Amino acid sequence: MAVPQATLKVARAIYEYAGVEDLPDWEDLPPTIQISYVEEAEAALRATCDHIKYLASNIDADDREEILVKGTLVSVSNLLDPRVKD
Repeated sequence: MAVPQATLKVARAIYEYAGVEDLPDWEDLPPTIQISYVEEAEAALRATCDHIKYLASNIDADDREEILVKGTLVSVSNLLDPRVKD
């Protein structure tokens, strides 16, 4: 699973993106509402990770620097991807 703190931060960011002043605090939301934002956050993280993996797949790793860049991109994607288990 992705770093839970990252997923929670993305969920809060999606919730706060509306910018409406009279929104209740995140902590005051019912758990069912929080879960729906967490699910949206996981979907957003999955899409982002898929794009990072796509970028990594387009690197032809011929020399050491390119291998390091490709490995770093894949590692970051695996760190954030909610589908990757520990």
